[in-house]
Amino acid sequence: MSLRIVVCVKYVPDATGDRRFADDLTLDREDVDGLLSELDEYAVEQALQIADEADDAEITVVTVGPEDAKDALRKALSMGADKAVHVEDDDLHGTDVMGTSLVLAKAVEKTGYDLVICGMASTDGVMGVLPALLAERLGVPQVTLLSEVSVNEWSPWTWRTWSWTRTRSAWRVPGRRSTRRPSVRRAPRARS
Repeated sequence: MSLRIVVCVKYVPDATGDRRFADDLTLDREDVDGLLSELDEYAVEQALQIADEADDAEITVVTVGPEDAKDALRKALSMGADKAVHVEDDDLHGTDVMGTSLVLAKAVEKTGYDLVICGMASTDGVMGVLPALLAERLGVPQVTLLSEVSVNEWSPWTWRTWSWTRTRSAWRVPGRRSTRRPSVRRAPRARS
């Protein structure tokens, strides 16, 4: 069975462009060039690394946005993603993070997934709450601020590194065989 990885990406205005608000008090995206959020590029790269480790993996990138958001999907596909899903609806213009998380959750569910990866925030809004909202809507755990991720035949393994400790954890991917329980191990403290 193939490992189905979904990466949520966002098309954002170029930070070097002249940004301003439109008449409806949303960000004017017509007068500035856009691109794939840099933080989402890291998410795509992580998915590619996981796919390289897995025997059989498929990466799907998902975005919600206007027609121009296809450019973000093209970039992710050029990086190595296998498929792309674009949710485009004029009624979503100006939607807040709550609405966006609902639409993304429905798209991710329809696509099918074993693992969902998000960047830590978008470079235009920098709220960083969408991954938590998405995990809640999907009913899956959220693991954040990871320094390393790897996948074995049973489950993903993660490392979270802080200046005072390093923890390792694992969780079960739905539909995958698991013979061990998730564990968390603290690394020894660094000596100064």
